Amino acid sequence: MHELFANRLVTIGFTKLTPIQEAVVTPLAEGASIDALAPTGTGKTLAFTWPLLPNLQPGDGEQLLILAPSQELAMQSTRVIREWATLLDLKVLALTGGANVKRQIESLKKHPEIIVGTPGRVAELVHNGKLKLARLRTLLLDEADVLLREETADQIDGIWDAINDSEVQVALFGATEVDPTVAAGLFDREFERIDRRDVPMPTSITHEFWPTANDQRTKRLRQLASRKNFQAMIFFNTTKALKTTASYLAHEHVAMATLVSGDSSSTRAKSLENFRNGKAKFLLTTDVAARG
Repeated sequence: MHELFANRLVTIGFTKLTPIQEAVVTPLAEGASIDALAPTGTGKTLAFTWPLLPNLQPGDGEQLLILAPSQELAMQSTRVIREWATLLDLKVLALTGGANVKRQIESLKKHPEIIVGTPGRVAELVHNGKLKLARLRTLLLDEADVLLREETADQIDGIWDAINDSEVQVALFGATEVDPTVAAGLFDREFERIDRRDVPMPTSITHEFWPTANDQRTKRLRQLASRKNFQAMIFFNTTKALKTTASYLAHEHVAMATLVSGDSSSTRAKSLENFRNGKAKFLLTTDVAARG
């Protein structure tokens, strides 16, 4: 691990890598094409961030392209990666659908070393000649099992046609395995499988079930909001129910953020940032928004 990263981990009190983080360090750093599998919540974003970033050259243009299946995941990954990229003077740019494409094109003129995007927007910019990938070193698919399906697989195929370089490293990350014949056929290579799905993770999570009458649910949230060091994501089946709860919590002066399908990417990014920074006690979202 890069010395600056190791020092940063000591500062924030990080003492031990997760199984997937330990397993991919060497192959990723050495340029191997891998198919990495691990459960959700095991630190996969940092697993590929730490080994890949030190291999990039500041000022040498677009070298790492990370594709994600949703705007939310792309923006979340961008924030995580940027925290470490700044230590190495590397620039990170998010390219997602729904955001202002003209601004994205202007930002591309600064030639960020790291691009994090959704397949549709990246494919569009590549097709229009606005995103050049001649200097690309690594293509990484986050949640590859979702990305390599039908429409998005076609978009990725178009992006890969523009790269067309057997020397480019390809890494697949996800919680569910990809059909190896699909990945091998698309990228014309065999992948080293690194499977850490069955490795037990130490956890202090406890599960509680509180039967609550429908007309008492918002009051229950108000009670939870009074707890110290407490945050929660609240899932709703409909946007109408979400807005009703949001109105109640606002009246009760409970800090919250909402994530609703149809919001602009900047609005979503702000909501997620407020929740991650602890400014919002609750993140209210619909199932559709959560899946992106």
